Amino acid sequence: MGKNNTNSIKRKTVIEVLLRMGLCILAYVLLVLLFFAIMVASFVLPILGFINMAEGGSGYFSVRLVILVIALWIGTVNAFIYVIVPLFKFKRPSVEYKVLVNKKNCPELYYRIVTLCKKVGVRKPRRIYLDADANAYVYMNNKLGGLLFWGRKNLNIGLGLFSGLSIQEIESIIAHELGHFSQKSMKLTNAIYYIHTILRNLVISKPEEQQEDPENNRLGKEVSGFMIGFVRSVTYRLFLFEQKGYSKLSLQMEYNADAISCQTVGSDDFISAICKTESVGGRIGAFDKLVFNGLCEKRIPKDYFSVFKQLEPFFESFDGISISYDKRMLELLPQFCTRISINSIWDTHPATQDRINAAKQLAIPTPEE
Repeated sequence: MGKNNTNSIKRKTVIEVLLRMGLCILAYVLLVLLFFAIMVASFVLPILGFINMAEGGSGYFSVRLVILVIALWIGTVNAFIYVIVPLFKFKRPSVEYKVLVNKKNCPELYYRIVTLCKKVGVRKPRRIYLDADANAYVYMNNKLGGLLFWGRKNLNIGLGLFSGLSIQEIESIIAHELGHFSQKSMKLTNAIYYIHTILRNLVISKPEEQQEDPENNRLGKEVSGFMIGFVRSVTYRLFLFEQKGYSKLSLQMEYNADAISCQTVGSDDFISAICKTESVGGRIGAFDKLVFNGLCEKRIPKDYFSVFKQLEPFFESFDGISISYDKRMLELLPQFCTRISINSIWDTHPATQDRINAAKQLAIPTPEE
């Protein structure tokens, strides 16, 4: 089923993203090589200056040259380190507050996910985790592996999704994430993410403060500041250039994964799931603030979700609706609807209402078991 998707990703978009990514990689490599060449040259030139002085050359000229080149060397080394460091700033997502799902501790959920994998036509996730959020997502541990197009993906499911959603609706959310597993362009987005993060870190990160004598190293600091400012200026433009292609591809991938979910469980269950998720996510977000305030006052709830259940009547009176397992929600609540739609290069996910409209156009009935 996963191979015959009703909403395929346009090849033109993939080619455009590949070209943008290739140009960004080329520009980054040239930037690294540029500073490396300047660093080597600024190391060699003082040696030539000292040789010139030893051979009876113009000492005054050579000393000035050496001072200037040493300042250049200090600035270039700092800039070179600044450019290289983002390559090593990636951290694996923390699993400290997650529960690993397996055949023993969550047998029903585990086998339902395995069954969905067969329906969608994808391999089983490398790891399946549960956490306290009201969301589900796919990620890879090894970001360098993502850049080189290898590695299996992990699936993370938020327990908040189990509040008010039916089994079929939960399956539709999981099927959407498994839809990303079937996308060949998912490997491309992992590589884009790696490059995207490098460029972002270069734009927003601050150079390490070094304990230096301000009088003796003032010139070196000025050179460092100029070069790092140059790096930020270049990488900011590269960041915007790459983001335009990534945003376009990501939007298409989300619609594609929605279509796969509708094919697997039907349009109505998928629409109901994303409508309920908006509401449940808002409620859990508000509850998290209450829990945080309680933690600040050293009041720790013994059971997170039992306390959340106790507050559900309050949320229902505020929202004006009860979210139940046996009743579909086919329209967004008014507070989650927007009258104005603004397209931005930073958008990587379609608006929920646009996703609902697309699923309604598919009109895929719920498959019989």
